[in-house]
Amino acid sequence: MGRKIIVNWKQLNNLSVDTTKNAEEFENIRSSIENIMKSIESCWQGADSQEFIKQTTNYLESLKEDTAYLYSTADYFNRSAKRYNYGVDSGLTSVRNLEQNYIKQENN
Repeated sequence: MGRKIIVNWKQLNNLSVDTTKNAEEFENIRSSIENIMKSIESCWQGADSQEFIKQTTNYLESLKEDTAYLYSTADYFNRSAKRYNYGVDSGLTSVRNLEQNYIKQENN
């Protein structure tokens, strides 16, 4: 017997929207911290300051990959939701067409 996958495409779509919002918030926070790091030179000088800024900047740059990953995951959820929604809509249309054909045949 075949296996059946049950997907709630509405929840999957909501997950896509939420993940996109989270990615935007994550990127905004990352960017804000990056701006703070750029301004830190005005109040902290020296070798320790330079090393801290360098390490922090490198780390913040690496977080851009995480932002991209979140966006790609949101896109995947969105595409999957649309695919399952299409399947539901397509199946419903087929059932309605069969029903209409059956009613037409009974009336003839």
